[in-house]
Amino acid sequence: MVSKIALKKADQNIARENAFVVKNSPYIQWFIAIFMGALGITSLVYDTEHNATFISIFAIGVGVIFLIRSFNQSPVITVNETGIYSGRQLVTDWPHFAGASFTELERKRVRVSDNFVLLVHYSKDKIPGYFKTTIPLGNLQDKSEEEVVQAVYAFYERFKKGM
Repeated sequence: MVSKIALKKADQNIARENAFVVKNSPYIQWFIAIFMGALGITSLVYDTEHNATFISIFAIGVGVIFLIRSFNQSPVITVNETGIYSGRQLVTDWPHFAGASFTELERKRVRVSDNFVLLVHYSKDKIPGYFKTTIPLGNLQDKSEEEVVQAVYAFYERFKKGM
């Protein structure tokens, strides 16, 4: 769980904001796009025997994909006065919120990257028990996992104070 000190610090930072929005970082995507594009172009220029043409075109293609993705600034996670959103889809509102945390899911195959997810626990009207939704937290996002959880609890505290 998040400590009380972390909650107070997060609440002070978020108090000025109406929403906490997590997006994919365009800077990381630009870096990948430039690196892959330069790698592909350099490989094409210096490959006199045309042995690496496919790899060069593939690298340039990956660079173009990341360049296009860098201009897509749609939210990945939004936390605001009404609740928690994954993309533009409402996961839960504050009256039904039961808890949130982040964890790393175990993979059956060996992976180099991490696999963090935000676990959101909530209830539903007229249905007994609690439900759980996992929201992926990617490596290219502009906010850390800890900041997301702090924002969730800061907005939840604001909701409880306003009740």
